[in-house]
Amino acid sequence: MEHLNTQIISEYTKALGKDVFLQTIDLYEQQATTYFRHLAEAVEKSDYHAWQQHCHIMKSAAGNVGLNSLHQLLGSVEYSKDDFSQLNNELLKMRELHQLSLVELKKWLA
Repeated sequence: MEHLNTQIISEYTKALGKDVFLQTIDLYEQQATTYFRHLAEAVEKSDYHAWQQHCHIMKSAAGNVGLNSLHQLLGSVEYSKDDFSQLNNELLKMRELHQLSLVELKKWLA
């Protein structure tokens, strides 16, 4: 479970109950589609401000459901001034890490 912050997940599951936390994950997954769309638009428009804004929002959301590796990746590129071709590569990494992390999270909660 290398991609997860299991301490946060355990605390939320204990405080909220597993069913409520699973609902939180479902909501995060729905919102992640929008986050990724906004990040792709920022890359397409070469808009650093939008990139930073949407990385920050997604970083917070990923951290709130315990997706630690994704949270860290978003934090590391949030204020990047790399070329947008490089940021597009980072976006592809984010998408992959997002999927891997969700699989691990659901296995951990099962």
